[in-house]
Amino acid sequence: MNLLIFAHRGEAQEFIKNLALKSAGKDLYLNEDFVLLITGEGIYEVFTKLGPVLGEYPIKKAFNLGIAGALEDTIGLDDFHEIKTVYCHTGRPLFQSFTLDHQKDALDLITSDERVVSNTHAVKLSNFAPLVDRELWAIAKLCNEKSIPLRSFKLISDMAGGATDCFDLKQKAMEFSTKLLEFWLTLEQPKHSEDSEVLPPMPMSFTQKARYKALTKSIKLSDLDFKALEENILNDLGPSLTAKQKANALLDSLELVTNPVKLATKTKFDKLSTPASEIGAKLIFDKSFEKKKFTLQMEINDQKNIENLSKLADKLNFSDFEKVWNGDVDV
Repeated sequence: MNLLIFAHRGEAQEFIKNLALKSAGKDLYLNEDFVLLITGEGIYEVFTKLGPVLGEYPIKKAFNLGIAGALEDTIGLDDFHEIKTVYCHTGRPLFQSFTLDHQKDALDLITSDERVVSNTHAVKLSNFAPLVDRELWAIAKLCNEKSIPLRSFKLISDMAGGATDCFDLKQKAMEFSTKLLEFWLTLEQPKHSEDSEVLPPMPMSFTQKARYKALTKSIKLSDLDFKALEENILNDLGPSLTAKQKANALLDSLELVTNPVKLATKTKFDKLSTPASEIGAKLIFDKSFEKKKFTLQMEINDQKNIENLSKLADKLNFSDFEKVWNGDVDV
């Protein structure tokens, strides 16, 4: 198995979705080919979370993907760079570095034990490397101890220093994750034989195709008739949907098939939402069903709508939804 290592959930979100990874515990996701770990920010978080994973799973190769800050103005934002050697600074330089598996034109990086939010700090670190992050040195140290080959690819998010806006970076998490996934897919596309590859039944984007391939592979390993399943889903799609909406609806439905718990959760929520559906309202849940909230959507065009909405409040009990979020998905 190969290990994908991310510092933040935001960076990993598109990988979890498009590679059909299933939760295997807090911040850990699996499919047949990959283990994905979200370490959290900083070297100490890495030491806490990565060690047990390297000990439990038969990892052949490890890959770290994420964002990094530039310490030199010659480094372009939104560029990707492979890392050659990683250093560490914890108030002082640590005289132990690790050289990663890499191709030519890779750059060095220094891991800082604290966020680089001042120009003085950035200048000090720039004496060691042109890039900075918070985790790679710890990842490299643990992989080195286990003799696991490690490669790292960084998307340059900002110029490290006084101009760093941590809130803005969090707001861009989806954008970063999409770019990281698209880069990864050009680097490590799954190798399927032409005979076994199933082509999508409609036009799809690059990332949608990757998600489709992962889902078809997962479903084919079960006893389900994939083509019949896909045909039933397509027949149920509304004619008013755009091509992109149809592709996403198909992928979401296929994902539910590969995840029985998620399917049971959706079925339970659909049942609890019946009173809303009967008056033309819609309850919208987080796609992962992990956030304990929903949005009530309804078009109001006369007084009757308002009266029905008022009555709906007596029929919906939020505690019923909380039970489902807490694991009670018996339908």
